[in-house]
Amino acid sequence: MGLRSVMVILVTFISVVNAMVGVATLAKLNCQNQCGDVTIPYPFGIGGDCNLNSNFSITCDDTYDPPKPFYGNIEVLNISLDGHLRILMFGIYDCYDQSGPSSSRIWASLQLAKFPINNTINKFTAIGCDTIAMVGGLDGPNYATGCLSLCSNISDAINGSCSGIGCCETTIPQGARSYNITLASTDNHSFVLSENPCSYAFLAEVGAYTFSNSDLRRDNFTDLNFPVTVDWTIGEINCSEAKKDTTNFTCMENSECVDLEIGGYLCNCLEGFDGNPYLSNGCQGTSSGLLCFLVAILLLYLMLKQRQISKLREKYFQQNGGNLLREQLSHRQGCSDNVKIFAAEELEKATNNYHESRILGQGGQGTVYKGILADNRMVAIKKSRIGDQSQVEPFINEILVTGEDDETSVRRVACRSSQSGDLDPRSSFEMQFGEKEFSLELSEKEMIGCFEWVAPYPMGSSSHDVSVVQESFEGREAANVMNVVQLATNQVGDEAVSHIEKGLNERPEPGLGVENVGN
Repeated sequence: MGLRSVMVILVTFISVVNAMVGVATLAKLNCQNQCGDVTIPYPFGIGGDCNLNSNFSITCDDTYDPPKPFYGNIEVLNISLDGHLRILMFGIYDCYDQSGPSSSRIWASLQLAKFPINNTINKFTAIGCDTIAMVGGLDGPNYATGCLSLCSNISDAINGSCSGIGCCETTIPQGARSYNITLASTDNHSFVLSENPCSYAFLAEVGAYTFSNSDLRRDNFTDLNFPVTVDWTIGEINCSEAKKDTTNFTCMENSECVDLEIGGYLCNCLEGFDGNPYLSNGCQGTSSGLLCFLVAILLLYLMLKQRQISKLREKYFQQNGGNLLREQLSHRQGCSDNVKIFAAEELEKATNNYHESRILGQGGQGTVYKGILADNRMVAIKKSRIGDQSQVEPFINEILVTGEDDETSVRRVACRSSQSGDLDPRSSFEMQFGEKEFSLELSEKEMIGCFEWVAPYPMGSSSHDVSVVQESFEGREAANVMNVVQLATNQVGDEAVSHIEKGLNERPEPGLGVENVGN
């Protein structure tokens, strides 16, 4: 398991634990914690003594599926301990036809005795080409404001813009605890009736609505509801005054009191603690120390695991002749530049996990696969079948042969591959050394050349021996290649040197590729 997977599991675990702890400590003991999908944290509560006082009373209407919480007759969308209460409010509309007003809801209001409407999160918006929209209130500051929206053609309105052409918007003053919305028209929409028969207006959170000039054609407003954020506070006095009343001061252990600009105060858990600061023992340690300890344990585990893997890799590297290969490379001029040691993962990727469709040939020493490196070079990859330590040195010698950067190596590897059964004598053989590419097709006669090469004349022998091999080979077309090889070796010997007389032939689809990566 990698570090990334472990960290994902750790983060998920911590999130689940925090969520469980948070849900368990937000509501007052023995009180309903949820209404439908909405969590109800103390000082809010559902019924009885579950809330701080009547200003925080929530009802849960289970006639809905799922149930819905209400603050008075206003639907609650969310309650957060940072002092925000999100509610759902409707807008108003005023529609006309050729005879005058046709349908309307020309008045909407919200009145909250204790909680002010947030003036930065919310905006007042009106839509229409003959629209006068007003909003005002008496609770908190006495205020009145509004905006005017006009247009002679809806195509003049710009999507996403509420600058007064088809759409206008404005803010409400800080501390307002109520609002009343009214609509009016200068000419009953008569000059734009065919395109814009209605005006409508609403208070909503910024971003809850994006203007589109197609909205000017709208005449159905049954779903004209928008989220509005209200600020809730504890009382109307500041922290200094509130702390004097130890009986009613609401900030519990491991919490602090925070004064608000709009009046009143809130409680926050101290740094390093999470939960509900209004409940006794509601602020619990976030287990940051435990988290660091867990992370340290995990990292230590991963380090030890990686060290174990490294030791195993080194063990297998030595067991499979890695040190022998390095030693031989250091003594052979040019080989060290032409041989690259790949990681097992690189070879698995190059061969598509040694998929059978990539097999080019098989023999007693191993299986040859077609490989595609990261730079898209095609190579042949031989996966050895090392059954015991006696097979390690022959396999290393084969690697060293392929590392010699000359044409002789190509012939030598071709012959040895055909002898071992990795390459059919009638198949093609291709090898790449740096920028040089060689291709060889071994016919039956060329196999005789291979026998000359890998099993050349002993001292005092003659070409007659080769003729015997050739006659033996030509007389046994169906014979197993390995038998012929053995016959050649027995009759020709193993010390002198000859060469393959047939040249190199290009093949459009090479049967085997071996790469030299020195260049």
